[in-house]
Order: sequence, then C-alpha cells, then structure tokens
Amino acid sequence: MTNVSGSEYETYIEPVKDSLDRRSRFGPPQPGKPFKLTPVRLAVLEALAKHRRLPTGYLHHFMRPHATDYQYAQDTLTRLYNGYCDKPEHAVWREHRCSLHTFITRHWIAYDNATPCIYGLSPEGEHVIEPQPHISSSSSPVHDLFASCLTASFDLQTDFHPRSKVLERAPDSAKIAVEPFSFETPHGTIVPDDYFMLSIPEGLRAFALEADRATETVRSKAVSSKIQKKLQGYVHIMQLGLHRKQLNSPHLSVLFATTGAARINSIIALIHEIVPLKFQHRFLFKHFPSFGMPYRVPRDPLDILSPWQTTIGPDDVTKKAPA
Repeated sequence: MTNVSGSEYETYIEPVKDSLDRRSRFGPPQPGKPFKLTPVRLAVLEALAKHRRLPTGYLHHFMRPHATDYQYAQDTLTRLYNGYCDKPEHAVWREHRCSLHTFITRHWIAYDNATPCIYGLSPEGEHVIEPQPHISSSSSPVHDLFASCLTASFDLQTDFHPRSKVLERAPDSAKIAVEPFSFETPHGTIVPDDYFMLSIPEGLRAFALEADRATETVRSKAVSSKIQKKLQGYVHIMQLGLHRKQLNSPHLSVLFATTGAARINSIIALIHEIVPLKFQHRFLFKHFPSFGMPYRVPRDPLDILSPWQTTIGPDDVTKKAPA
C-alpha cells in the first residue's frame, strides 16, 4: 500500500566526490534538483516491500514499465539510497549513515570474489510503502535472498498475490496475529519462507515456499531430520485444513526450490516413504543451481514457469492443481 505519492523532498547541498574529484557513483545526486517519489521510484519501493531484499538486476526489471535505460535505472537506485538528506557528510563510500533520510538500504554479500549489491527497504521507505505482513526470516542472508528472488520471479512473470492479499481474505484473527503464516503442528512450528497466491483460470491457487539450499540432511539415523519434520508438518496442515481455517486460503501446494536434481530425488524418495499417497503430489520441486555452493546472484528472473516436478509428473503452477 502506498502512503505517499509524488512527494517532494530537499536534495543534497553538494555532491560527494571520490579521491580523483569525480562525483561518486554511490554519492548523492547533483544539487538543485528536487527529489520526488516518481512512479519509477515507487515501483522500486513497492518491489522491496513485497520481496524484502533484491539485487540490482531484479529491481531493473521492476522499473521497466517506467524506465528501460540502464544508467537511468542505476541513478534511480542511487537517488533513493541518498534520499533527501541535506548533509553531504552523511554519505560516504558504501555506507549511508543517516538512516532517517534514505528510502532504501544497501548490503553487500561476498561470493566468488565478487560483492553484489542487495537492496532493502529502509524505515523511511516503510513510511512511504506499507511493508508486507510479517513472516520470519532465516539466519542466512543468502537463503533469504534465494526466497526473495523466487517470489520476485513469480511477481514479474505471473498474476502474483503477496502476503497482504492473502490476509485480505483471512479471518480477523489472522489479520491481527504477530505471525499469521505460522502453523503449529505435532512435528513443530511450520513457517514457510513465503506464502502467496497466483491467479489461475479457475480462480486462485495458494503456495507455501520453501527455499532449500541443501544445508540440511534429508535423512537422519538418530532422529527425524528437519526436512522430514517439515514434510510431516505440511501433511498435518493439509489433513486438518489449517491453511483454510487460519487464512481462508484455497488449495495449498508446497514449493520446494532447491539447488540440484539429486537433492530433489532424495526428498521425493522420502515423500514416498512418509507422506500419505493423497498428499504426495502437493509437494512440487525445481532446482536452481545458481543458488548452490558457491552461489551466483542472478541478473534475470528465475525460470518458475516451466513445469515443477512432483511424484506423479510435471505440474504447471499457473494452472489448477491436480486433484
């Protein structure tokens, strides 16, 4: 939800220069130009509100309805980062110290001798664009980035309904809950990496997303593995219809996005062993090697439209789920 549109802010007095007296790419814009929240800038804030953190390339895709020029897109991100602060000493190389004046945040995640720039929504940005209903994050920035790139890929390629749209049809108890997308089961608390719906010809289809970077064992001899407990937890949700009771959500499928085909085969083998036959096909799988070890931050949306793998064959997520 947009709270502010077309607002104008003060700009910096002086641009930040580098050691060669050139204007820093990460510095503020030239003085004298009022800062307005234009449609292209609002598109960036809305994308970050829905997907938490995204790399530069993805934000360029969200800007394309309003801007196709690469340099203009880069300048848009720079201006949103520097915002309307009138104190140039607050902006330094790769760091913005004045968090009250910037609309977006910058993060660098080192990988493979590179440091891609990842953007997020700042407190000031949250005043402009209402953030999505809360869902717990993991302790791994790369894991969270994987989940964000997946949901952004759905947003860019399908008729995507984020968590806020899911809650619009939910009971009042879910709308005021601290963790509306948390499900209590005998196998532990199930909190997906994200929860969303897609419009399909027959209506709506709901998905719980699990971004799996193969950091947990599929099987354990001593105790049930986390993957096993997660599968059993989702079965409990489906058996009792907790997604319908808690969220008034339509037919639920669970998307397991992982990093390799062998990993998918191992989890599907486990599903055949522990998941009742009537629920097995509701677990969908696809692998994205770019988020393996080592990972690569993708420039373009991930391929989420080609069929996902299930125990009974391919499943097109943009169509009605198999009965």
